[in-house]
Amino acid sequence: MKLSRSATVSDFFAKLISDFDYDEKTKAYILSIFDKYTTSSSDLSKNSLTLLFFDAQNTNDFIKYQNIGDWVLYAKSILPASLSDASADYYITIGRVSYLSCYHIMNERWELYKNLSDDFVYITNNISRRFAVG
Repeated sequence: MKLSRSATVSDFFAKLISDFDYDEKTKAYILSIFDKYTTSSSDLSKNSLTLLFFDAQNTNDFIKYQNIGDWVLYAKSILPASLSDASADYYITIGRVSYLSCYHIMNERWELYKNLSDDFVYITNNISRRFAVG
């Protein structure tokens, strides 16, 4: 993947997912995840995802679920080695259930979160594959 010297991280990821078979809202959301983690302020790598997920379940907190889903999607896509404390299936389940929980908390009005849950493996595998090649 060839980018100009003035290209941004957002430009890189936009090009990476440009031909994904999703609507523009879903692609924009996926891009926002990569923008979110260009700084370390949102980094969950030093936290126990199990404890964070347990807390999200106890409080039924949309933002907590969203942050978990976003972090796992990001890490699974471009930093899979950082998710080594449990099985790959465990992390996939945490990510999918987090997004599905967001969908339910919003009274099933934001189809985006259902799509992220349903297609979590497809999305992370395709980004990971393209990132490795890019």
